[in-house]
Amino acid sequence: MVVNRLPMPEAIVFDCYDTLLMNDQSAWRSLFGDISVEQGLGVGGDEFFRVWKEREVKFREGRVNMVDQWASRAFRSYEEAWGGCFEYALAALGVAGDSVAAARRAVEHMGSRPAFPETLAALSSLQGRCALGVFSNADDDFLLPALARTGVDWAAVASSESARVYKPLTKAFMHIAGLLGVDARGIWYVGDNLFDDVLGANTAGMVSVWINRGGSCVEGESAPDAEIKDLHGLSALLDVCEAKSPGGGRRS
Repeated sequence: MVVNRLPMPEAIVFDCYDTLLMNDQSAWRSLFGDISVEQGLGVGGDEFFRVWKEREVKFREGRVNMVDQWASRAFRSYEEAWGGCFEYALAALGVAGDSVAAARRAVEHMGSRPAFPETLAALSSLQGRCALGVFSNADDDFLLPALARTGVDWAAVASSESARVYKPLTKAFMHIAGLLGVDARGIWYVGDNLFDDVLGANTAGMVSVWINRGGSCVEGESAPDAEIKDLHGLSALLDVCEAKSPGGGRRS
């Protein structure tokens, strides 16, 4: 746990995928194999996913402009963008399929992703200590059902689709701060991605907490204010902050 003199938070906001819920590549490859079978494409799941991912990465890379945030491209939902990626992949592989149905399957897949082993216990330990929220680059159709299964009493939840903006654009972070009614400086933002989550939170004036499950190094990206290896680390961070607050100890 690395800490850079954190203030006590009024709220903690989470990224969802690869932070609260698993989103591993092997599950995606399996999904693409299923889509191929369902549509009778005769294409291997690994190859189908590889070609689709080439176009999907371009969508992610081109959707924001951090040099001039107002010059970022017009918003497109994941389902819309993924449909275009499937259309590209089907044409590149020379097979006829239903790109719209395939994109809908991807949405359903994201709505059923499992939580990390510690997620539910860690969130339970945080409830009552401060407000909890979520802002995720996601569509409502998969984010909302996925979060409902956590059983957490979220103070505010927003997706890129509902806000019509993607992280790391500052507008995304200001959107969730507005829903919570908390100044950005009173929010800890927790996420796994150094660009979307850490840079975005830092730029917006929030405290950035990087969940670094794989033990990666910060190289060429915005440095987080704190680093944890799993979600249990948040309670430890709060304990440190509370001990340093006037009077010490946990607030009643």
